[in-house]
Amino acid sequence: MSGGRRITGWRVRDGVWTADVGGLDTRQLYVDGRRAERAHIAGLPGEARATGTGYVTGSPEPREWRSPADVEFVYRGVYPWTEARCGVAGVSADGGSTVITMAQPAYGWAGELYNSTWEGQTSHGPGLPTRIENDAAFLREPGTFVLDRSRPGRHVLLYLPRPGEDPERTPVVAPVLETLLSAAGARDLAFRGLTFADATWLRPGRPEGFVHYHGGDYYEGGGVETAVLGEGASVTYPARSAAIPACVSFRDVAGVEIEGCRFTRLGAYGLGVSGGDGVTVRGCDLDTLAGGGITVSGGRDATIEDTWVHHAGLDYSGSPGISVRGVHGCVIASSEVADVPHCGIVAGPGTGVRVLRNLVADTMRVLADGGGVYVSGAAGVLAGRRGAGAGQRRGGRAHAVQLRALHRLRDRLADGGGQPGTAGGQHRRAHGGAAAGERRLPGELLGRRPRRARRPARRRDLRGERDRRRRAGTGRGHGRHPGAGRARAPAPRLADGGVPEGVTA
Repeated sequence: MSGGRRITGWRVRDGVWTADVGGLDTRQLYVDGRRAERAHIAGLPGEARATGTGYVTGSPEPREWRSPADVEFVYRGVYPWTEARCGVAGVSADGGSTVITMAQPAYGWAGELYNSTWEGQTSHGPGLPTRIENDAAFLREPGTFVLDRSRPGRHVLLYLPRPGEDPERTPVVAPVLETLLSAAGARDLAFRGLTFADATWLRPGRPEGFVHYHGGDYYEGGGVETAVLGEGASVTYPARSAAIPACVSFRDVAGVEIEGCRFTRLGAYGLGVSGGDGVTVRGCDLDTLAGGGITVSGGRDATIEDTWVHHAGLDYSGSPGISVRGVHGCVIASSEVADVPHCGIVAGPGTGVRVLRNLVADTMRVLADGGGVYVSGAAGVLAGRRGAGAGQRRGGRAHAVQLRALHRLRDRLADGGGQPGTAGGQHRRAHGGAAAGERRLPGELLGRRPRRARRPARRRDLRGERDRRRRAGTGRGHGRHPGAGRARAPAPRLADGGVPEGVTA
């Protein structure tokens, strides 16, 4: 099931492919099954400073942007766990300076949200961008593209090809749809062996932008609150948040199984479940995702098992591979999360949530202040962990206010020259982000019949080793913990079904 459109009618000029695409609007492009990056540069040229409406720089380069209203600023690490996106409204000259006016309300919302004080230093607003995307002047690296929307209804797609690609033979697909499947109130359904591919999410490209706060949540006005951390330190956070949607979504369903499916080349979350009872996700592969892999909110008795999430958060770096919150009786088991820019698995708040026998690797590759497995709020039981990096918090607002490691701001201030919004230190080094997956979709748009994706031998080997150790009765390595097989006293319980801080059962 593809929401994409095959792009044809290419013209070649100075090595760049161009195609007239009418009113097409998209934020992603896939060439021969591989993800193409939006053309970009690494921040504002010249000596730049922020103003109440945008920026002023001494460089004339922004005046050479061909379609300024299509340009998007990316702010990585305003807070160590955030990455925002705001559009440009226009570029003009003011004497020898260049004035950049940002789109509203996104820039104004960013000014409301991003305010912090740490060790006597105060930051207001998003600061300087760490990356600037989507203008023909940025087409410098092979495998990058630009969508020029300067003429309404007569958009032009530009692509700088990789070596060996041919405009007549290389398939190019642009995602068009934002939702591939939406089910509400359904009962007793099963989805097996399907591939969901090629969808986008257009909201970040609108004047509202994407003012990210944490995880898959972003700010869209409504006011902020201030968390006082003591010793003069504070940080603002949204009074309420919106959530990145999923390209395949289930709402208030019961007895639904999603088994052996693949979710790939999607512009938001891959799979979303809200409310409902008894939803099972089993044996699925999710890869090459702009947002996170799976999000579950509300409801009861959800199960995610034997599932592989990798190369997620490619456009929205705060997105965890798997996120569950407000759920009673959720189990995440025997799954793998790898190659994600922030947290691998985020669980809580909720009751009776279990994270069991999962492999979590290569997390926290872009943003900071998180973990391979991050538990926020009273979530129940965290057990049988495989892989490194588990963090835990308690408190009703822990999912919205990640304050546990605000000392990261101090590091950012030291690296960024006094402005948390500047491209300092670890965030500049991490600027390239997680690499996109190179797996190609064997779908109808490439002229071949879809088939179920296979997991790599590495994963099968780990499982074989786990099963071998179980048969042998050993408890080291992946699989059972060193004390497996011995009777253990039950862990003490909290009133909400959780366990006290620091207790693992």
